[in-house]
Amino acid sequence: MPNPQTVQNIILYNKSINTIKYYIAGDWKLNYKIGGFTGTERTDFDTTYFEFHFQWADTFIRIDTGKITLNTPINWEKPNYAPYGAYVMSWPLNPIQFELFAVQIKDGMLILSDTCPDCYDYYLSRVKL
Repeated sequence: MPNPQTVQNIILYNKSINTIKYYIAGDWKLNYKIGGFTGTERTDFDTTYFEFHFQWADTFIRIDTGKITLNTPINWEKPNYAPYGAYVMSWPLNPIQFELFAVQIKDGMLILSDTCPDCYDYYLSRVKL
């Protein structure tokens, strides 16, 4: 498989869990999200980072303005409502269960999407923290 640090374009929603993990492992800067009820709402992020760790346990870490705001295990599932039959990552985010799936890496940017009807797409770029 190509080096995940340098891959520019790959579809991920139809890949196995191990392939998804291989490509998304590491540190990412959340640049912006687009979607919501209108499908066009955009929110930009300056200091938000996501870390995906898969060495010993599947873990998601979110960092906002230099502080860890979430450090939680990732649960993987393939629910019947997931778009494209994708594998979904989920973790508890009181009072709900937050769910994302990896859509693709396009032009070096990781695109994640949530699974609700008025979903957001999240656009992230690889970084070194």
